[in-house]
Amino acid sequence: TVLNVEALASDGTNLFAGCGSQVFLSTNNGNSWTLASTGLQAGWINTIAINGNNIFAGGNRTSPNGGISLSVNNGLSWSDVNNGLTNAIDTMVTINSIVASGNNVFAGTDRGIFISTNNGGLWTAMNNGIGLWSHYISSLALKGDTIFAGTSGGVYSSGDSGLNWTPDTNGLNVQIIALAISGNNIFAASGAEIFLSVDDGDNWTNISSGLPLNQITSLTVNRDTVFAGT
Repeated sequence: TVLNVEALASDGTNLFAGCGSQVFLSTNNGNSWTLASTGLQAGWINTIAINGNNIFAGGNRTSPNGGISLSVNNGLSWSDVNNGLTNAIDTMVTINSIVASGNNVFAGTDRGIFISTNNGGLWTAMNNGIGLWSHYISSLALKGDTIFAGTSGGVYSSGDSGLNWTPDTNGLNVQIIALAISGNNIFAASGAEIFLSVDDGDNWTNISSGLPLNQITSLTVNRDTVFAGT
C-alpha cells in the first residue's frame, strides 16, 4: 500500500517521511523504508524538522494525541513535548510548521507562533505585532537571523527571535499557504499564485504566469528552480 506523504525532512543519509499519524525512516535515499513511530503521539503529521540530534514531528490536535513529539535517537522512540502549546481556552493547538535556528525552535500553529529555547521542554506564544486575523500560521522559513511566517493575513517577519513581528504585506495582503527561500529570493504561495520578494519582504511581485489553476500546497527551491506542489 502506498501512503500519502504529508511531511519530509532529511539530515545526511537519513530521510524522514510523515504519513498519516506515523513517521518512516529511509537510510538509502528512499529505496526502502522502516517504521519509526514508537511513542509518537503528534496526531496527523503535518511537519518534520531536524535540529542536530533532535527530530521534531508536529501534527493536528486530536484526542488524546496531537501537538509535537521529539526523538533524540533517530526516530527509534518519541516523547511528547507539548508544555505550553495551548490556546486561550487551554486546548491543544494544531502544528502546521516547525523550523529551528540555533537553540530556538519555532512552531507555526492555528493559534499563532510558539517558541522553545529548550528543545520543546516549554513553549511560549510569541505573537506581538501579528494581527488577530493573522494567527493561523501555515508556514515558517528562515533567512539568516530573520524568520518569516506565512499567515492567514500575509507574510510577517521577525529579526529578534520572534519577540516582535512586522507585516510584509505590500502587494501581498492575502492568505499564505507556503514559503520558500533561496538566497535573496523569498517565494510565497497563495491559492494558485506565487509571489516573489527580493528585498526581504518589503515588496512582492506576482510571478504566476504559466501556472495551472490548481491550489498550491507546498514550495521548495533547488538552485535556480522553483517547485510548486498542487
